[in-house]
Amino acid sequence: MKEKLTHLVEVQLVFLLSALWLIWFQFVSPYLLGFDAFYHMKVSYLMRFHGVLYEFPWTELSTWKDSFSDKDFLFHVFLIPFTYFEDMEVGGKYAVVVFAALVLASVYSLLRRYKVSYAALWALVLPLMSIDFFYRMSLTRPHILGVLFLLWIVFAVVERKLLLLALLSFFFPWAHTSYILPVVWIGVLCGVSWLFSGPSYLKVLLVSLAATLAGTVIHPYFPHNWEMFYVQNIVVMQKGLGASEVFHLGQELGVHSTKVFLLHNIASLFLMCSAVIVLASGKVKLNERQKTWCWFALFALGMTLLMRRFAEIWAPINLIASLQILIPFLQEERKNISYLRGAGFTALLFLIVGGGFWLSYTTVQKELVGKPPFFKEAAQFFKERAEPGELIFTCDWDDASGIFFYNHQNHYLVMLDPTFAMQYDEKKATRWRALALGREGANTFPALRKEFGTRFGVCTKEFDAFYQIAKADPNVVIHGETPYVYWFEYKPLQQ
Repeated sequence: MKEKLTHLVEVQLVFLLSALWLIWFQFVSPYLLGFDAFYHMKVSYLMRFHGVLYEFPWTELSTWKDSFSDKDFLFHVFLIPFTYFEDMEVGGKYAVVVFAALVLASVYSLLRRYKVSYAALWALVLPLMSIDFFYRMSLTRPHILGVLFLLWIVFAVVERKLLLLALLSFFFPWAHTSYILPVVWIGVLCGVSWLFSGPSYLKVLLVSLAATLAGTVIHPYFPHNWEMFYVQNIVVMQKGLGASEVFHLGQELGVHSTKVFLLHNIASLFLMCSAVIVLASGKVKLNERQKTWCWFALFALGMTLLMRRFAEIWAPINLIASLQILIPFLQEERKNISYLRGAGFTALLFLIVGGGFWLSYTTVQKELVGKPPFFKEAAQFFKERAEPGELIFTCDWDDASGIFFYNHQNHYLVMLDPTFAMQYDEKKATRWRALALGREGANTFPALRKEFGTRFGVCTKEFDAFYQIAKADPNVVIHGETPYVYWFEYKPLQQ
């Protein structure tokens, strides 16, 4: 009992220390990082007043219009307390701090359970070991909750805690669309274990599969959540990663170049390679627990190499797996290593890991500077001039989130992932994209009015052809403009 209490107190202390230095990084800039953060905070704000949102009328060209399913429902529930901040951008930044600190405290808790020396230090410096992990842990997005679920699901599988596994697997579908990953990984683990005559994980797989399936059926949005899963995980892979210019999805769905991957994960890779070398030397024999952690680290690395968005999963699992090999080895070998060799190894460790820390720190700090809320003035203008429920045009699919954050009085043509627009009406989505790229020339604004019913809109100046058409059309009034964005109204001189 005393040991459990000590563990709990230490976890809380690591959480507080993590929160303190994460706050320092978050408030390098007062602005939220990324467009998706604005959407998530606004949805949580609306849930605060209206409860579960079974309808989402704020986007017109989307499957959400007729069958909305909140794929991040649990994340939005947890965000609600942070919407009470007078400035919700500040609330969103504190939310990131809390969730990221929970991830680091969880890593510490797991390392401590496995008696890894300096567990608190390793947990606290984890964000500095991978630029990708640190950056994605700085975003107000539900993948942070996904990392928490995955860490403890891996623990439950390794320790065969079936009740914990069932509980986590049941609620994972409520939290994030990556809920299928544990089932896939455990399935692969079953195959690997059978191939190498290891212990059976069939019972673990059946528990995970049954609980996950139950979590998708006993769900606030069933059966629409199944359609959401199909679009988000199948359609995106089929169409979104292809050549369609409508699907210019976020870079997180792409693949790192070898150079970038090595630079972004140099410290994590050093730990992994060191663990591999130790295993190859034959000086360490893995027990079943350590083997399973290593398999999960390998699965996560494979996912990261296929798609950069999984880097936030690989970094913590790799740390836990690698340190279970390296720390016992170093403790045993310390007696046999000469002072000179020990000093040389320490210097090499400092240069490589320290270099990774420095690279992560400087790179992520620049990213965290963030950008001012470009659409605040435009959103206020539409709130004052447009009719309630009137449709607002945006050139890009992620711009609507920023306006929606400040103005939910109006509706928006396309919001967030364009996959939902293509799935809803591929012809209209392709047409929207063509107009945004200025391919209709002088007919652009009459076509927007006739085909989509929009007279107001906002665009970034990255869409230069559209901007030039707007400036040249005498029927278009640009009501406001900044170096990055402008908002306009189409007012035909002759009706």
